[in-house]
Amino acid sequence: MKGDERKAAETAWERFELELRAMGDDIPMADLARRFRLNSFELRCVVLALASHIEPRMSQLVASSSREMFARGVTIRLAVERFCTLPTERVTARKSFLPSSPLIRNRIMSLGRTEVGASEGLLSRRLELSTPTLRFLLREAELSENLAKVASLEFPDLSLFNVILDHEHMNQVRQLVEHHRDYRRIISDWGFDKVLPYGRGLTFLFSGPPGTGKTLLAHALAAHVKRPILSLSAADIPEKEGVEKLLGDLLTESTMRDAIVLIDECEALVGKADKRKATAFKAIEEFEGIMVLVTNHPDALDEGVERRIMYHLPFEVPDNELRRQIWEVHLPPEVPLEGDIDLEILANTYDFSGGTIKNAILFAVNLGIAKNPKRPRLTMELLEEGCRAQLRYALEELAVRSSTRLRLKDIVLPEKQHKKVKEIIAACRNQATVLNTWGFGRKLVTGKGITCLFDGPPGTGKTLCAEIISGEFERPLYRINLPEVVSKYVGETEKNIKAIFQQAKVSHAMLLFDEADSLFSARVAETKSSTDRYANMEVNLLLQEIEHFPGVVILTTNFYGSLDKALIRRIQFRVTFEEPDEPTRTRIWETLCPVETPLAEDVDFGRLGKHFEMTGGMIKNALIRAAYLACDVDSPITQKLLEDSCLDEYQAAGKVARDPSAIPAAKLTIPEDAIELPQDWQERGISPEMLVKSKAATAARRANGDEIDDDDDLDDAPEADEANRRR
Repeated sequence: MKGDERKAAETAWERFELELRAMGDDIPMADLARRFRLNSFELRCVVLALASHIEPRMSQLVASSSREMFARGVTIRLAVERFCTLPTERVTARKSFLPSSPLIRNRIMSLGRTEVGASEGLLSRRLELSTPTLRFLLREAELSENLAKVASLEFPDLSLFNVILDHEHMNQVRQLVEHHRDYRRIISDWGFDKVLPYGRGLTFLFSGPPGTGKTLLAHALAAHVKRPILSLSAADIPEKEGVEKLLGDLLTESTMRDAIVLIDECEALVGKADKRKATAFKAIEEFEGIMVLVTNHPDALDEGVERRIMYHLPFEVPDNELRRQIWEVHLPPEVPLEGDIDLEILANTYDFSGGTIKNAILFAVNLGIAKNPKRPRLTMELLEEGCRAQLRYALEELAVRSSTRLRLKDIVLPEKQHKKVKEIIAACRNQATVLNTWGFGRKLVTGKGITCLFDGPPGTGKTLCAEIISGEFERPLYRINLPEVVSKYVGETEKNIKAIFQQAKVSHAMLLFDEADSLFSARVAETKSSTDRYANMEVNLLLQEIEHFPGVVILTTNFYGSLDKALIRRIQFRVTFEEPDEPTRTRIWETLCPVETPLAEDVDFGRLGKHFEMTGGMIKNALIRAAYLACDVDSPITQKLLEDSCLDEYQAAGKVARDPSAIPAAKLTIPEDAIELPQDWQERGISPEMLVKSKAATAARRANGDEIDDDDDLDDAPEADEANRRR
């Protein structure tokens, strides 16, 4: 090396050292040395590598000063020759470049490949500052380009008081984070780092449903210890290339900035079937900082995760008391609130997580602004509307959503049934108060929900009544779609049943099992086939789900006797719907007919209710049929149209009018093949219509108390005279 070149190198180096000393101790270099306990030689290596980046001529000068003529940059040989004078110092210096050394273990530096033509061996390896180290030393606040694509660096300003968590777990997590630096120092002083291959870092696993406060707690912990948080979603990490480098840069960046690492959706990186988990496990083992792994699906994680975390904190949907506290935290004192707001009712009624409560409040704020832009205020009505807006409905594949604007005043029921339905509505209205405020929820392990059974003939209003109950509380009602639930594949029916109740709980929905006898039929005592066995399993699962479901389940059936006895024991409210009597039928006619409907003067609903024993469903069909016919000829609905429609309903149901003579204008027609008559009857000209009318007339006369001879019945006396037969 020429003298002038050596002199230039010495001058550049001296100027660089003077600039560092002039900056004092409050510089990233000093912070780096303190944080990683770098010795004098290791720190000088960092300075030497940094100098080649910031001094324009330093890279060429340090290369020309070394015997590695083909090297570009700083080599280990150059560092050893410059900073070590004694042979013992040079031997000791080699340990600074082992994998376990602070420089390499913490990814402050890496050893680059030797250049072609240079001698082989450790001394010929290049010393390269990692990108995060270089940016830290140069005080560059932004993340590297590679890391900025998937990660973000934040400086949270959030108090732990904003996180609602039970005191025991909160204290444990807080103490672990507060004393992490002491922990690292003590395990080194006590010799644990010599016997433990990993464990110098502090790794948490936060698991639980979305919106329960997992990431909120991580941010609050970072703010509590006055550290930034470096976060990314594992789902955004490339699947094929650069995983090891990206994780290395992430952890080095967090080490340089003393940041807490947050990896959300970690199941995408350390899941059971993920091929990258070995790389991730290695990075976790080598990391000495604080890391928080977050997942909504802990069951998807590889079992190796448990061995690498220090503390697993499972998050659950908060109970009623915690929900009330969350409501309070999310409503600052500055918010103008109306006096009608009752947070306890909101907490008891809506089984929400903290994130959902936050969204409900913000939704209500927007509604309040839209309602009164100049002086917006929050009311109970707005908060409840915000809550309803957060309900998510994911049952469409297995159920059909029913909705109605009708209310209890719109349905006609006998007094006994009406009273029982009102009891059900009262139970639904006061369920939260009875279970939570009155303490019954602490006494009950199961059976906290409300289970109702509506049984009776078709068309008596069972399904409509279920819809009206849901309408009273503006809660969704899902009618279970049996063909979609029951599957021919083993295990699919059970899976569908669990999904129904799980989604109904999340969406705060009521469930309606129409024709429940199809699913809840009595179990077979002695199973003779796999079909019997699986049918029993399905009934068992349904009973268990109903018993643990906190919401409202309504079952309807036309065949009460076929239901499983275990189901009947779980029924809290049973309403038996009967065919309506005459006064009730009249009220149904009057209630179903809209006030806007044009009616002829001869329409008599009382007469229809008296002479046609029809259910509410039949009355509805007859009324609508008559309305269509009247509208088609541009006339009001007449009594004759209504009576003809009633007879059509009778015919469809296989029923016969009680007193045909009371409706002379009505015409009864029966298909020729509907009734098979004896040959001698046919020869005498007896038609099916004559037989039906004769039967009906005879029955009506008996009902009126008339004495009827056997000869008066065509069926019993085919030899009677012609006049008697045609009566």
